[in-house]
Amino acid sequence: MLRACWQPLLWLLAWLCPIVVCAQSEPADNLRDPLTISADFSRNWLEGETRVHLLHGHCVITQGESKYRADRAVVWARADQRDDVTVYLEENVKIERPGSTASRHRLLLTLPAESGVLLHAKRPANDTPAPQDPLYERALEERGGIRRVPARAVRQREPVDGFIPPGPDGDDQLPPGPEEPIPEFRAVQLPAPQGPSRRFSIFSRTGGNWNFETFPSPDSTPPEQVLVFSGGVNLVVEGLGQSVAGQKVDTLDLSADRIVVWTDPVSSTNFSGSAEQSADLPLQVYLEGNIVIRQGGNVLRAARGFYDVREQRALLYNAELKTQIDGFPAKVRVLASQLRQLAPNTFQATDAAITTSDFARPGYAARAGEIYIEPRNVGWYGDNPVRFNPATGAYEADETLWATAVDTTFEVEGLPIFYAPQISAPAEDPNIPLRNISTQYDGIFGFQLYTVWDAFKLFGLDRPPGYRWDIDVDYLSERGPMVGTDLSYKGTDRFGEPGAYRGEAWGRTIYDSGLDNLGRDRLSLVPKQEWRGGVSLRDRWDLPYDMTLLSSFAFVSDRNYLEAYRERDYDTGDDYETQLFLRQTQQNWSWSAWVRPQLYNYYNNTQWLPRGDLFVIGEPLFGTPITWTSHSSAGFGIQRIASPPTDPNDYYSVLPWEADANAGVFMTKHELAAPFWLGPFNLVPYVQGEADYWTESFDSSPVDRLYGAVGIRSSIEFWKVWSDYQNDLFALNGLSHKMTFDADWSYAESTTSINDIVQFNEFDDNSQEQFRRRLFRNTFNYDIPPQFNARNFAIRSGAANSVTAPYHELVDDMHAIRLGWRHRLQTKSGPPNAPRIRDWMSLDLETSVFPDADRDNYGEPLGLWTARYNWFISDRTTITAGTLFDTFDNPETLYNIGIMSQRSARGSVYLGYRAIQGGPLNSQIVTASYSYLMSQKWISTLSTAWDVAEGESRGQSLTISRIGADFLVHLGLSVDPMKENYGVGLSIEPRFAPFVGKYGGAGNGTQLGSLIPPYSR
Repeated sequence: MLRACWQPLLWLLAWLCPIVVCAQSEPADNLRDPLTISADFSRNWLEGETRVHLLHGHCVITQGESKYRADRAVVWARADQRDDVTVYLEENVKIERPGSTASRHRLLLTLPAESGVLLHAKRPANDTPAPQDPLYERALEERGGIRRVPARAVRQREPVDGFIPPGPDGDDQLPPGPEEPIPEFRAVQLPAPQGPSRRFSIFSRTGGNWNFETFPSPDSTPPEQVLVFSGGVNLVVEGLGQSVAGQKVDTLDLSADRIVVWTDPVSSTNFSGSAEQSADLPLQVYLEGNIVIRQGGNVLRAARGFYDVREQRALLYNAELKTQIDGFPAKVRVLASQLRQLAPNTFQATDAAITTSDFARPGYAARAGEIYIEPRNVGWYGDNPVRFNPATGAYEADETLWATAVDTTFEVEGLPIFYAPQISAPAEDPNIPLRNISTQYDGIFGFQLYTVWDAFKLFGLDRPPGYRWDIDVDYLSERGPMVGTDLSYKGTDRFGEPGAYRGEAWGRTIYDSGLDNLGRDRLSLVPKQEWRGGVSLRDRWDLPYDMTLLSSFAFVSDRNYLEAYRERDYDTGDDYETQLFLRQTQQNWSWSAWVRPQLYNYYNNTQWLPRGDLFVIGEPLFGTPITWTSHSSAGFGIQRIASPPTDPNDYYSVLPWEADANAGVFMTKHELAAPFWLGPFNLVPYVQGEADYWTESFDSSPVDRLYGAVGIRSSIEFWKVWSDYQNDLFALNGLSHKMTFDADWSYAESTTSINDIVQFNEFDDNSQEQFRRRLFRNTFNYDIPPQFNARNFAIRSGAANSVTAPYHELVDDMHAIRLGWRHRLQTKSGPPNAPRIRDWMSLDLETSVFPDADRDNYGEPLGLWTARYNWFISDRTTITAGTLFDTFDNPETLYNIGIMSQRSARGSVYLGYRAIQGGPLNSQIVTASYSYLMSQKWISTLSTAWDVAEGESRGQSLTISRIGADFLVHLGLSVDPMKENYGVGLSIEPRFAPFVGKYGGAGNGTQLGSLIPPYSR
């Protein structure tokens, strides 16, 4: 937050350098090049000794590296000699020169044609005069209109290179002089100056009339020529070769109501639209009235300003800059009452402010009384940084733009929330290490202060490309101080080897003086130790030859640390493991090598020291329709029963498939399949065989197993299409019904019961495993019926029937016919010329037939009844339902139904019911939530959950949000009975850059965010 207050202001002030200094340019070298003119249509005729070309469509005039484009043009050229060519362009005029591009409505210019003129037209019409053509009449009017001003030597319009003459009369006209003959003169090409040069040109600001007066200034030393422009003009200074504040300056585009230029008389006495001069000559510019300065994508506005181009000094009053910073998601406004450039790379801003708000009175701004920027040979820590210059072979001082801000505040709605009397740091990147600061309060951790620091800046290190390294320093009033770090990185060609890599790491430690509140029957658990924490590193490296290396390192201090401090990551993320995994996949085969030690014993993760796997998928055998699929594995596994918790109130139990065992684990599984079509039926008969060997099991003795299965998979599909069916109520544009019947009959036998085999390949992640340990005790009282045994359920449902299943232990004697009946109702939606097919309804029905019901399904011939239904009423409204149940005694029963309607312009609502029943477990939760846009400034959000079976609340929350131009203000009430935590919260969420994003409290990827107009600046 601190850095966001003032660092962009200092950076942007340095960015003004390219705007207030002019660069040097090389002399023009293309004036002697041939002049090439092209257009779609040309009408050509001769007027005396002048040849006239009337051009229409894609008119392009090219001379050297300069191009002039327009929709229409008129060209006058002498027919008997190579002389200057006069060109009139109008409509979408573009001037393209090296390093600059300008646009005009119309343009009159004279180009040298010493090397000749080449005309290319797709449809020429020769000797067809058109003196009455409106285009030609407008061109003649522009070419002939020259007005003189009686004050000294005044010239108004002359067709010269890059010179735009005035258009119709405007308001700021000088009085016309007496009628007198207009002397003929043309652009004089001065000899190219020696050394660096620059060019400045004058144009009309609006295409209207403007006035020009020039006179010498005899009292100045050395003598100067004064050029006065009024009526709204545009001054363009072009040049190359100068770099200021790390930015290369090519062209300055200055516009104002009135401009006065002081410069060398030799190069400007005969000024008639543009001049080229040495960069060593003086060039001073005063601007007044509606000043607009454009340079690249930046726009600077001011009331008055003065520029000394040669000396690189400037003064602007009431200046406002609007610019885009690389990597910043919105344009930034910088305002200052005075902006001075005192010397090259030395600046001073007075009464400065920075904001991304477009409002005249922004709701937020960072302000500084004075900001100074100057070059120093001093680094962040007072050192004198040097850099090796390979061109000279010597070490040179590394100059840094150093910024100092005085009286810095950050204001929200006019209220200062942060103040610093003085801040001094490098301007290009002030190296303020503080990245973020935030506070919270709840009943578990108390008052919380979180700070995030940039480690590279904190330790003065160079940041490698693609790396981000943060240091976290936090304080939790109910628990204690906490420090940590987060690292993320990505790149290519590690250690010279081709291939991309990426990774992330984190670490935390806390001196915990409180108790863990993990919910329900674990509200006050005493931690194992006061010093707690964890560390994790995960890395992926894509190597040549389709190889991938995955590596990770993890350690946590105790079994409950992750659940207490990183609950979401613990519930939904990967397990924290230490491992090295190398895999290669090519075509239909793959192999892998795996090493996974265990550095702690809070969870039951098998150690593999090491393990190797080989897969072959669908390999045709000897040119026959028979395909071969196999998986073979060998490894040494060490399993240790997870250590019990130190607090007896933290329920724990050993699961039936766990044991202390050190075993060599060997397996090979193969399948032969012969797919073929029998009429409309797709039939795949198959046979499977598996051989397994464990050198140690429950009783420390070896176990072997042979497993075989034979079966046939089949499917048949039906469909019907009603292409003419229309229904406006349900947005149906045609309707098709696709229906598929599938069946899988299998008969399998195993020589060893699953109850004799230790589960070396875990099928749960650590959070589910810990939940099973508590469920075994607090729900089933150490006596889980066989139908609720996780391994029995996996065998009944065929979880490991596939050859590539990751847990090959989960097979046993089984005879089953698995049936499925799947439906899709589809329609078309979208524009008539590009409709897309979408599901309108889907229904999947499944069940299994068990011929040996007493052995395989607890006495019932049918089981595992499953249904899944979705009705996509529209893209925003969906009804969903699902169930899984059995019919034997004391079965599991799961079902859910819900409706969700999302109206992004007005609100959204969800209502759902979910039930889980089995043995003593009976949970029936009704969940409801809504978000409603009550007005353009207010949104209400409510969510609630109620357990119908137990008649108690599972939690409620209510949030009222006020939508401001720059901030969202949330007032929230929350109740969490499961943790006995109640709270009231007030938060202010910025809507401006860099805080906008897809997610977060009100990001556009959230339910609340969909009701808020998107941030756009």
